[in-house]
Amino acid sequence: MFGDRNMKEYQIKKLYFRNCLRVGQIKEKTGIDTTTIRNILGFSNWNEYHKDRHKRLHKIRNKSGWYSARKKALKRDGCKCVLSEKVSNIVHHIDENPTNNNLDNLVTLDEKYHSGVHSRKDNHYIQKFVVWLRKNAYPNAKIKKHHKCNHVSICLGD
Repeated sequence: MFGDRNMKEYQIKKLYFRNCLRVGQIKEKTGIDTTTIRNILGFSNWNEYHKDRHKRLHKIRNKSGWYSARKKALKRDGCKCVLSEKVSNIVHHIDENPTNNNLDNLVTLDEKYHSGVHSRKDNHYIQKFVVWLRKNAYPNAKIKKHHKCNHVSICLGD
């Protein structure tokens, strides 16, 4: 039905342009494959998409107070990864929403843990991060497996 397609396109564009979600996150929310999402967003290739997303994130971060929140999170965590205790300057959004710069949503991770959490694969980095989340802020945090695409994501609540 034509109306359904327009609604899906609107939903995808809203998730990307307003919420700045990644294509993978939009896929999880809508069930639409990544190539279709990229085409709906009007990108002819992935490089174009990544450049645009980086530019958008920079604008959002400037407006949303990201830089001051990041500085506070680093200071709170002593510029160390909360999991490995290695010196780090990488601050991760727990809910993966780049506009949610509440200090409770930010945590310092080292490069290996940050890459591991974003890898979407069930690995010891994600497992250790979920254990840390359960102890420190989200007692119901768990790993959700997506059987169709063989990826995992972290669910913070029930």
